[in-house]
Amino acid sequence: MSKSVVEWADAVWDPLVLWPSKLEEPISLTGALKIFTGLHSDLWDDSVPFEYLDSIMDVVRRSENHTFQFLSRRTDRMAEYFLTRPPVGWPFPNAWLGVYAESQPAFNARMEMFKPIPAALKWLSYQPALGPINLRKALNIIGAEGSALWMPGNGARDLDWVVCGGEFGKNARASNPEWFRLVRDQCCAVGVPFFFSNWGEWAPDHHGSSISLTRMAVFHPEDTGEPPIYLRDMNPSNRSAWAVNAYGDTPMYMVGKKHSGRLLDGLECQEFPE
Repeated sequence: MSKSVVEWADAVWDPLVLWPSKLEEPISLTGALKIFTGLHSDLWDDSVPFEYLDSIMDVVRRSENHTFQFLSRRTDRMAEYFLTRPPVGWPFPNAWLGVYAESQPAFNARMEMFKPIPAALKWLSYQPALGPINLRKALNIIGAEGSALWMPGNGARDLDWVVCGGEFGKNARASNPEWFRLVRDQCCAVGVPFFFSNWGEWAPDHHGSSISLTRMAVFHPEDTGEPPIYLRDMNPSNRSAWAVNAYGDTPMYMVGKKHSGRLLDGLECQEFPE
């Protein structure tokens, strides 16, 4: 167990890299912690036996004072586990099941298997955001396009919480701010908590002349989900070349994670489920 390096959790627990003697560590922890589970691994990878998942879920069941946040890309195997041999007493009230998705195709494919799984709370980690995602169907939104006219439908939602963010690393790709705005507005329309984690390495603000910049990404207004145009070796002293042009393109600047921040349209959006 270690202090969390993600903004939405208090601690990180990675059962796949622990000695067996450490597996039950959460049971002895006091307080009520939000514990992100499996930061460096996917618990539903093919290499993880279902029998070991049973042991993990037993620790979760016995740690009633804590909330465990699970995330996976392998919703096919997650569905196989929970639908064919669920732990006794599942769904646990302190277990949140989540799915990663970086784009609409990934979201559609993984949600098909994720949707039937019962859970006390289900959530989406839309990070790194590498393409637009429309959550209209998953959030059961009705009404014409445009956030002012959206409203919740009568049916159940597929998601109870959404976390968004950009990509980190030397070769990180930029995210279009419009992608985050769409998801934020859809969540707001139906009362689903929205958590904007960070911009990653890129940001819509180049911070004037205080940071040395050599890369810019440009998204066109007619967003089709295609990658942006990347411009390299820009002259940092010529800041006029880094401005939004007359055609309404959206520029993103590689400022690094220390400077990109976590403000979306000037606001911190860090909501949690109640």
